[in-house]
Amino acid sequence: MSRETMGEGLVDHAYDRLREEIVQLSLPPGAVVSESALASRYGVGKAGVRGALARLRREHLITAVPRQGHRVADVTISDVEEVFDLRLSLETLAAIRACGRVDAERLRGLDAVCAAYQPNEPASRTVFLRANREFHLAVAEASGNRRLVDILATLLDHAERAQHIGLAHGQFGDTLTHQHAELVEALAANRPAGAERWVRQALEGFRDQLIDHLRSTQAIRTAPL
Repeated sequence: MSRETMGEGLVDHAYDRLREEIVQLSLPPGAVVSESALASRYGVGKAGVRGALARLRREHLITAVPRQGHRVADVTISDVEEVFDLRLSLETLAAIRACGRVDAERLRGLDAVCAAYQPNEPASRTVFLRANREFHLAVAEASGNRRLVDILATLLDHAERAQHIGLAHGQFGDTLTHQHAELVEALAANRPAGAERWVRQALEGFRDQLIDHLRSTQAIRTAPL
């Protein structure tokens, strides 16, 4: 393995660990992070951490603060609205192009995991969010557009972080469900109009639900809007 390849691997390792901690709120919005602390935490050099921080800045999960280093980006209502505007555009397009091309059995399996979500069990929440993410990315992958998949993956990180904030503050209760059976059937039967309609209605409904919950969350109300 070349030195360059090893360096890229260390950046990827630091990026994956840091992104996960940000999305799952182990590092909450506003948390200040330092290169030296992260390097020690993840067992990599500062160069690997710098590469990870640069990627996360581009994804708007980290912000650079003069004379302080870096801090985890806030989550605002405006952020959520922007993320879902883009998701609506990309995921409706992906659904249309994925029609007749999806692995329906894989999607049904992921949907079954989502349907089994138990709101009062943290482990179930983690499994649900992972399966829901994998479902949306699987549809995007079936569209055949790799750039769409990459962009959507970042948008899903932002959406999931907002979900975690609501859940951490006792929001959602048993309302956080996201079953996709109707979409799977439309995709498998090559019905693009039905698939697009389902995605649009589901995302718009979930966006509105998420924003309503976040507006009542103190952590969001005190964040810059």
